Parts: sequence; structure tokens; C-alpha cells
Amino acid sequence: LFAVYDRIAQDYAQPFQSKNEDTASRSFLAGAEGQPNSTDFELYTVGSYDTSTGLIEPLKSPIFISSVPLINTHGEEKKDV
Repeated sequence: LFAVYDRIAQDYAQPFQSKNEDTASRSFLAGAEGQPNSTDFELYTVGSYDTSTGLIEPLKSPIFISSVPLINTHGEEKKDV
């Protein structure tokens, strides 16, 4: 299970299921593309969901997966100096 954290609101959105971290990151980045303030959001894994039993197993604390990279006006990811 994965959830998007809003750093400004200091709140997690409703969790969503994805097959793995890569597919969750892809969905997260696709949803953030072109959105204003997209760099305010971060993706975390918050637990697991067993599709054969229907049981949810939460983590003790969320684990950071990714954030939206800063993009400069030339469409390139900004590098830290």
C-alpha cells in the first residue's frame, strides 16, 4: 500500500494499492505531471495488502519512495549544486 504525503498540509492522502514500488512511482509521477505545486508531494509505502486473504498489514512508520523532481525551464531535472 502506498500513500502520497503533502509536505505543506503535513497530511497523507488516502492510500492506494499498486503491484510494487516501481508501478506506484510511475502512477505517482504521472498524476503529478503538469500539476501546480507538484514538488510539495512525496510517495511513501505504508503497508501491504494480501489479495488472497484481504488483509492489510501496516508498517510501523511510512517509508519514503520518491518525490517529484524539480524541472528547469528547459525540461531538464535540476541538479543540486
